[in-house]
Amino acid sequence: MSTVALGFLLAYDQTLHKEALWRDWVERSHGHCVPYFHCASPRPSPSAWVEAHRLPFHESVNTSYFHVVQAYVRLMQHALRNPAHQWVCFVTDACVPVVSPATLRQRLSEHGGKSLFGWRRAWWDIRVHTRANLAKLPPAYHLGHEPWFVLSRADAEAVLTFVRTQSDLVDLIDRGGLANETLFAVALAQQGKLAGVANVVSTATDWTRRSSATSPHVFVHTGGRDIVADRQEVELLARTVRNHPACLFVRKIDASFPDSEVRRWWTIHERSVKRKRLSWARVAALMTGIVVIVVVLAFAFLLSVEGIAT
Repeated sequence: MSTVALGFLLAYDQTLHKEALWRDWVERSHGHCVPYFHCASPRPSPSAWVEAHRLPFHESVNTSYFHVVQAYVRLMQHALRNPAHQWVCFVTDACVPVVSPATLRQRLSEHGGKSLFGWRRAWWDIRVHTRANLAKLPPAYHLGHEPWFVLSRADAEAVLTFVRTQSDLVDLIDRGGLANETLFAVALAQQGKLAGVANVVSTATDWTRRSSATSPHVFVHTGGRDIVADRQEVELLARTVRNHPACLFVRKIDASFPDSEVRRWWTIHERSVKRKRLSWARVAALMTGIVVIVVVLAFAFLLSVEGIAT
């Protein structure tokens, strides 16, 4: 059975904004999606569920906003010990799934087992900003990527090979800060894997209304105290999901945002998958019917030819 590892990187409060939603989602996967938590602090999480699935303390590392790459690495190392895991999804405490577990596995299969990894040339001026120390790297490595993505097992293993064999380069990139938006593209490029990924966004965000200079919009809800604002937030979430047709998750979601609005997207996407399956079933039935008709006509033609010959 092919399974999916969910690699959560948790902040210092070590909680999920939507734990109940995630727990229900994982249970619905029936063992196909397995959570792993990297906690930024050694102290126990207030969540028993997080504690039950967190990495052992000796496998965790200290992280900060600028330096978090090693947490990704530790999550991959831990998850890949399970030979059934064929993908690793990286998410945060502020992420939620906008597809059901069944739809997630369907989409991963539709991409042919490829990583879902949105990348492009670096969008910042590397002469001004020292992030990831790109000015010190060859032009071929002047790359940037989404910080939250899905790696296939083969690509995750390639990244770990890069980290193990190119430690000086890893340290150089990490020292520049915000390396989690560059290093994985560099690793895949160096390992000859980057061209083979599906260059799509797996975790959608809304940057049209930033919560700060460096953070996307946070979806909040007043619980009905401001109906207009609540409706706008729901509509904004819908637009964000539709603008990223390959997305599996959305961030940043505040704890106040209704679970029901997130679950609604699970249903919407499941219906879409069912419609696709039904369409293909109809096409297959039509093609079968055509083949039968052709065979019958051909047989009838042969019989008529034999009748004329006799």
